[in-house]
Amino acid sequence: MGKLEGKVAIVSGSGRGIGRACALKLASEGARVLVNDLDSEPAAEVVAAIKSAGGEAIAVAGSVTRMTQATEAAGTTVNVGGRDVPAGIPAQQVRLMEAGIPLGRGGTPEEAANSIYLLCTPEANYISGHVLMVTGGL
Repeated sequence: MGKLEGKVAIVSGSGRGIGRACALKLASEGARVLVNDLDSEPAAEVVAAIKSAGGEAIAVAGSVTRMTQATEAAGTTVNVGGRDVPAGIPAQQVRLMEAGIPLGRGGTPEEAANSIYLLCTPEANYISGHVLMVTGGL
């Protein structure tokens, strides 16, 4: 029996990346998961992975915000209020940022998911008003 048996997790953006890792982690601990993503195909893939591991999940495609959708690719722009705003992070900037992390690398989606899982466990019931820094030592 997982620590999240009987709980329901709604994970937005869970078709890929950190959201996907969160959905898989929470499901592995017994939570029933609502997988939300803009794209129905990756959401369905995550649901299939959860179900194949014995978990319960459903997919709900669509945006949970009213903001303009952005892509993660560097060099693209998102139109916000008639103004093009750059989206994404150039690879050179990522390398510079990672060089300043004491562990020498950026975190993985699974590592981010583990920190979210920690806050969902019964052991974290008394934690409130805290910012959990998942930064690799920054």
